[in-house]
Amino acid sequence: MELLLCCTRAAFGADETASIGELVESGIDWDALIRDAETLGVLPLLCRTRFPSQAVPEDVGIRLETYLHSNARRNLFLARELLKILRILDERGIPAIPLKGPTLAALAYGDLALRQYSDLDLLLRQSDILNATHALAAHHYTLRLAFTPEQLEQELRSEHIHHLELVDPSRRMLIELHWHLMQERFFFKPDLGGIWERRVQRQLVGTAVDSLDPEDLVIFLCVHGWKHHWSRLIWIADLAGLIRNTTVDWRRLLDRAADLASKRRVLLGFGLAKHLLHTPLPAILEQEIRADRSLDKLVLQAERNLISQELPSSGRFMPYRHALELGEGVSHRTRILYTFVRKNARLNENDFAWIKLPRPLFFLYYPLHPVRLLARAIARAFGARE
Repeated sequence: MELLLCCTRAAFGADETASIGELVESGIDWDALIRDAETLGVLPLLCRTRFPSQAVPEDVGIRLETYLHSNARRNLFLARELLKILRILDERGIPAIPLKGPTLAALAYGDLALRQYSDLDLLLRQSDILNATHALAAHHYTLRLAFTPEQLEQELRSEHIHHLELVDPSRRMLIELHWHLMQERFFFKPDLGGIWERRVQRQLVGTAVDSLDPEDLVIFLCVHGWKHHWSRLIWIADLAGLIRNTTVDWRRLLDRAADLASKRRVLLGFGLAKHLLHTPLPAILEQEIRADRSLDKLVLQAERNLISQELPSSGRFMPYRHALELGEGVSHRTRILYTFVRKNARLNENDFAWIKLPRPLFFLYYPLHPVRLLARAIARAFGARE
């Protein structure tokens, strides 16, 4: 892992020559290193690293060079495919904002070849999703899961679904059409009208395309990384690249993140960028990170998740517990707990085991059910702090 961190730091201008040389001299399992780099999403950065002369075995050097050229070709193909999709949608009067993928590679790395990605994500207005699927179906993109029209309408209304997947199997292409940035259970619900109004245009392969404004983009990336427990180094590298290569109004970003109860999620992302990649941070971020006394513990926990690749076990309560760890104030934590109770207000065997009631009093299990869930949620929340 340390060598991958050094290679990633070097990609953003840090002088890691001595550290890389020492690590290579100590002995490297190149197969494991390449496998880990691909898993963590930074294989292109490993390929671009300047290793000491004669340090890389010839066959490994050929593998790295071959992958880098292959990734560059694939990413250029994806960028051109994205432009094609945007034109198809535009002809139907459907605006779309690309998320991550080629636009993020160009913005954060300045080179399409240096970011590892395999699909295309677009944000559309919910009212345009059906028309977009019909438009793309004419160009060989079909829904990954077959829906009847009634089922599709139901999916679009579901609070548990925020995107549809379309595929072109003949070219191994996957598109995700989003109408929300995150599922409801992750407690990130920005004003989409504001996001559409603030969108900006950026150049992609010589063509202007819509993009999230810098502050919205950074907040989204931080919440996305948090959602996945920061389990891939690429997501931290993206933040380092944005600091280095784009202009962000940091005060505006923090204010906007605070309005979305996501300020601590943003600080955690940049805390990781500083801790792992030694990324120089703007003074305002440094100050806010130092002021949050419990953030260091969360940074170290995220580092352990990244290194071990052992993520917290999934479960009905896990998204809520994960949100409580970075809850911002009593009202925010209360809303998280209330949402959990509201969505789980159905009796089960645990209710009957918690308190034994005689049959004439069984009706009391219904008001006691949310009490039991709330008690369990509070106990777990306090357990997470210890």
